[in-house]
Amino acid sequence: QAFVGEDEGKAFREADKAFVEGDFERGESLLNELIANHPGEFDLATRALRRICLSEYLELIDNDWPSQGYPNQMFNKAGKDYEKMWGLISEYLREGFLETGKFGENGEKYSEDPRKRPFLLESLWRKVGDFPLTPKENMSDEAAERIITLQRSGYLEPDDPAVIDASILLVFIRKSQRRHYETAQLVDALVAANNRQIDWLTSRAVLHARIKSPRANFLLRELFSFFDKPGIDPVVARAAKRTAALRMAWTGFSRNLMAEGPGWLGQMVPDNENRAWDRVAAGLVNGSEKDIDLWVQSCLGKEQSKVYVMRRDETGSAKAWCVLDDQLKSLRPETLREFRKFQESRCRIDARRKTMDDATQGEKLAFFRRFPWAITSQRALMNYAQVELEAGRGQAARRAFRDLWEHAEDPDLLKRARVGFWLSIAQGKDYETLEKLIAEINPDERFPWMDQAASATEIRQRLMKGVPAQNSKEEDHALAGMGIQLLNLPARPLWPPMKYRSSPGFSFVNLQSVGANLLVSTRNLLAWYEANNGANPVWADTARGGHGDHSISRMGEFRPIVDGNRIYTRWSYRADPLKLVAMDLETREIIWSQNLANSSRAK
Repeated sequence: QAFVGEDEGKAFREADKAFVEGDFERGESLLNELIANHPGEFDLATRALRRICLSEYLELIDNDWPSQGYPNQMFNKAGKDYEKMWGLISEYLREGFLETGKFGENGEKYSEDPRKRPFLLESLWRKVGDFPLTPKENMSDEAAERIITLQRSGYLEPDDPAVIDASILLVFIRKSQRRHYETAQLVDALVAANNRQIDWLTSRAVLHARIKSPRANFLLRELFSFFDKPGIDPVVARAAKRTAALRMAWTGFSRNLMAEGPGWLGQMVPDNENRAWDRVAAGLVNGSEKDIDLWVQSCLGKEQSKVYVMRRDETGSAKAWCVLDDQLKSLRPETLREFRKFQESRCRIDARRKTMDDATQGEKLAFFRRFPWAITSQRALMNYAQVELEAGRGQAARRAFRDLWEHAEDPDLLKRARVGFWLSIAQGKDYETLEKLIAEINPDERFPWMDQAASATEIRQRLMKGVPAQNSKEEDHALAGMGIQLLNLPARPLWPPMKYRSSPGFSFVNLQSVGANLLVSTRNLLAWYEANNGANPVWADTARGGHGDHSISRMGEFRPIVDGNRIYTRWSYRADPLKLVAMDLETREIIWSQNLANSSRAK
């Protein structure tokens, strides 16, 4: 046991030395290895995890102020004692949450000027007007979460120093991610663990006031009632002094959690650091074009605090891009005119614009997301939508056409988007929705169609051709009222063997009712069955060889078109069909064929 203890001590010293030297990766690796080598030793694990947890804070400070050499400074300030160094770091972390003025001048409230505040605390606060600091999201929450798990499992008490440090670190991380509900839960646990001491109560109430929580009124009222009691002790008096400005400004927050008006923005917790938030929420866009454009850009970054926003009632979150976009779409077209021009000007100088012809589908979509109100990016999205539609990815095409429909202003682009939207719905066989959408349009209005123009009525006829009329009477679809019909398929492989995935092919068998009969199609089979006779097909065409023909990300399902006594189908049942043919339904005679591989008319 003594030998093991010596090994543990050596591992801790090596890790501490690595942290002081700024090699945080090596320090964490040594401590994680130590934990792994001593399973079930919870005291050792807690000690190591607390160091890792505090090292995340130390690394954040070191990244924020690299020229200061804070890891070595903290070590020297602690008298070159590692245990005292971690204790000092813990004090700074707690003070970052409590803000009692412990490290301020004369132990008073900290200066409003960020340059006069302790840099070690400023790394946690990130107040408005700060220096450009590294994102808090660079801090890992893994060690802190492991400590909380030990506490929830009963191995650690709620007031254990490791639990307190881990909880405070998670409060700062979750708050930066705008995960306010989790933040509030952590803070409630901290208040309970510290016996509702006034400094912890004060910090909780201030936190809820800052995020404009629905609990802020109650917590502030409770806090101020403590301050009003006669004969309060000096600690309570100092807390009252620190919150004097908040108390003077506080008049009670609105009980209406959901703001009225269009869009989602009023339902979200405001971002006090976003200069455009209040103006956009009020529908005032003119004069804020640059700020809104930067807001769009930040929504697409990697920092979660910018990517997601929380609801005021704490029932969920939403992507900031969607919330902002929904708000802008709710405004009058003339309100957005100047913003459209600004986005177009920024779009034209973006380097990606010159490479759009060779861009991937993902790059086209990202380009539109960055400049959704610019006509240049909208044209790129139109190209994206057409490619998705032709590739059979109807849902992606449908979303893209809808985006164009909702953002574009150009009449030609709007009409093309509407037709594309109809086509994507027809591709998904949602004919009832298609009927309703086309019925909303003037039947004589002309739209682009097959390199020409056609009326809404003509387009409807083409898209609805062959679709059976809707049965007005409700049918009984109860299982008890249905009979079982067996379908025997030819004894041939329906799906070729592939290196990376295996399927018998049943999931790609398409069954198509043609009157009372049935047409069956899949990659290696085309077969015709008469009504109520699934035992034997009237005829079947199967792939002649080519069973080893591999497809890369291409599904084998296909659905021929049946019109009268003709079937229009692909020919050569392989990964890449070579021809499109028209064949007689009864005799299977090929009436005409069209090469797909090298013909400009293939589409």
